[in-house]
Amino acid sequence: MKVFVYGTLQQGRHNHHILRDARFIGKAVTVRKFGMTDVGFPFMLPWQEIARVAGELFDIGDDADILAALDRLESEGRMYDRVQGFVECEGRRHLASFYVKCPTGRPAGREVPVNERGLLEWRAAS
Repeated sequence: MKVFVYGTLQQGRHNHHILRDARFIGKAVTVRKFGMTDVGFPFMLPWQEIARVAGELFDIGDDADILAALDRLESEGRMYDRVQGFVECEGRRHLASFYVKCPTGRPAGREVPVNERGLLEWRAAS
């Protein structure tokens, strides 16, 4: 199973340890456009179509433990929904799972602006 991450699960971020046994495929970008907000960590907003989202693509294979840890971290079904969609990575299109904000309770926080490359790319506050 391939997983696209765009926030605290990326390499060098504080939750990346969950993916330490996953195979890094490369930098990736969603095919579909989303909105994004930052509440100290990012939410991809599936009800907005602002720009494509930049992140990283990993292959977790059939590792149920990694998937369960991801679902726990993301409070799957309560805070985030795990969905499938296409991302582009190294010139190829991949079907991947990723986490988007649940439709209930619109998040507060600041909108993530589109960067100079025309992408939504979350930058952790320093």
